[in-house]
Amino acid sequence: MLLDDNQMVVSNVIAALHEIGNNGGKEWIIEEKMVRPLLSALDGSNEWGQVYIMDAIATYIPKESKEAENICERVINKLTHNNPSVVMAAAKIVLKHLEVISPQIANIYCKRLSAPLVSIVLSNSSKHDYEIQYITLRCINLIIQKYPHLFSNQLRTFYCSYDEPIYIKIEKLEIMLMLVNESNVMDILVELKEYALSADIEFVRKSVQAFGKCALKLEKVADRCVKQLVELIELGQNYIVQEACIVMKDLFRKYPQKYLPVIAKLCDNLNTLDDPNAKAAMIWIIGEYNQLITNSFDLLNEFMNSFADEPLNVQLALLTASVKLFIQQPDSQDLVQKALSEASNSASFDIRDRAHIYWRILFDHPQQTHDIMLKERDVITFQTLTLHPQILNSLISELGELSAVYQKVPASFVVKLKKIGVSAKLDEEEGGSEMSDLLCFDGGSSNLIGTASKNVLDFDEDTSKRNDSMKDIFSIGKQTVPINRLVALPKTPTDMKVDASLIYEGGSLFLQLEITNNSPLTMTNFQMQFNKNVFGLVPGQLNIDAIPPNKRWGALLPVGLIPPEITTPVSSRLEVAIANSTQQIYFYVLEMPIGLLMKEQSQVDIANCANLWNSLPNTMSKEYKGSGLELKLQKLSTFILVATKKANDKELLMYTIKFLNDIDVMVEITSTSKGYKILAKCIDKQYLSFIFKFFDGLF
Repeated sequence: MLLDDNQMVVSNVIAALHEIGNNGGKEWIIEEKMVRPLLSALDGSNEWGQVYIMDAIATYIPKESKEAENICERVINKLTHNNPSVVMAAAKIVLKHLEVISPQIANIYCKRLSAPLVSIVLSNSSKHDYEIQYITLRCINLIIQKYPHLFSNQLRTFYCSYDEPIYIKIEKLEIMLMLVNESNVMDILVELKEYALSADIEFVRKSVQAFGKCALKLEKVADRCVKQLVELIELGQNYIVQEACIVMKDLFRKYPQKYLPVIAKLCDNLNTLDDPNAKAAMIWIIGEYNQLITNSFDLLNEFMNSFADEPLNVQLALLTASVKLFIQQPDSQDLVQKALSEASNSASFDIRDRAHIYWRILFDHPQQTHDIMLKERDVITFQTLTLHPQILNSLISELGELSAVYQKVPASFVVKLKKIGVSAKLDEEEGGSEMSDLLCFDGGSSNLIGTASKNVLDFDEDTSKRNDSMKDIFSIGKQTVPINRLVALPKTPTDMKVDASLIYEGGSLFLQLEITNNSPLTMTNFQMQFNKNVFGLVPGQLNIDAIPPNKRWGALLPVGLIPPEITTPVSSRLEVAIANSTQQIYFYVLEMPIGLLMKEQSQVDIANCANLWNSLPNTMSKEYKGSGLELKLQKLSTFILVATKKANDKELLMYTIKFLNDIDVMVEITSTSKGYKILAKCIDKQYLSFIFKFFDGLF
């Protein structure tokens, strides 16, 4: 049907295939032979058909620059279309091929790219279609990160209008800061001064921050920026003063011993500070320049009176500033003792640990304390926030979609299932089932409370009909995936219990999670972080409203992949940190199943496997007794059989495996009547122990 003469048929087939691919959890990628028919059908399709067709073409990777140039030439005229979605789809194709085509042709296309996108911003601003304008601005933000020169002459497009919504203003301001340079910075400063006097408090804060970023980025305008900040501080507006404190702290780090007269103006407004970040910044300034501030002891002592009620960042700043003051003014001993005593009795182990460190260096190493605490620090530099190149390339190919707006890879917030797992609060009520039953994947549905409720994860498919290969990845020969208590690291508080298992479902990784609140307080504001790991695993958003005392919460949390930290040790132990409203951090270790750390592979280049085998330097071998290994591996989509050979009573099988971080392993299995001899090869010998740990579980 893709070759049908009717362009409407072709575009609808593309739309259907796209939908099927999404529901199946796999991206549909077109082949070379489909490109020409799709390009031919492009002009005859309606605007939404054109979007689907161009999205499909964007998945194709040309084999040579000439082919890429032909594709760009066929879609470049769509940049003038009235529908923003069509324009974005065409821009996505051109941007994706800019690095492939010749530099001369790429220059021509670059000149044609910016005007249509700017036109969308301007036209929708006049029509008050702010949603379309915002999406376009977010996409432009991504494009500028990769190709900053594309919009270097379009600065005025991003000037803010007084009647625009705050989210539009902030996005425009962000883009202006990305485009700022020595030739246009003065124009931007004039705009920022006007923005800082507007009625929108949030926008004023962002504008004050922008002055600081310009000063950090371009030294030649730092004096002008500080002068503007002083004028704003003198207005006496609380929110301006507080933001100026934060900005000046960074400027003092960039330009030490400069702009010191500003400190007096900041100190005059200490009583108006109520923002924790502003307090922490001001305390840092007082501690850093205590010799220039005549009443620095009194100022810090006043902050110390409310130490127990302050948030964590203020307490840390106050503790450090007190120690600095004591080093330079020994007569402030009472203040530092009070700070250390308060901190040592704090419920937060961050504060306690910092206090214990300071106690030790002050009393055990007094001579070195000055060098440690007052050591000259590196001058900070300003860098516009940019994404990792690999993530940026991925998001450029998603222009116009939700991931480009969020600026997150889809795996970090999208679960590729027909229905996303729903989280639930689990009460210990009569008739309620245990969490281990609710999260069992191998038999029927489980009830949340009583028998009338649906499975807590609400999957469309019958979990008893799960793909056999997925069972084998979890645990060969077992019928369930147990949820295990995470191992708590030393000093981790015991008022929260966490059970979790890493599982694979519908083409995606999940963390099967249960949290129990054993404390007398309701826990809120949950955040989760994985430590840097060699596989690049990152947790999705932990959406928990609240867990009351002695209650439980459970759900499937999507796990995404980012470019891995190759320098980190190879380990199947995943370090997990969870924070909540108790201001404590809970550290755990999760043992990950080896099978889940391997990639599913639909096809491999068998011809290249012989070269790969010969090139891999590290080997390890082991013998096993038993039978049936071939059948077990046949069920796994992570083990690809690339060669077989029979000789006498022996059979030789060769497999290729790829870990989530694209590390290749080749395995040669020699089958005899007595058992198996397995030889594995890899570029990094640390992964070989992984493979044999996996094989140990099969026998």
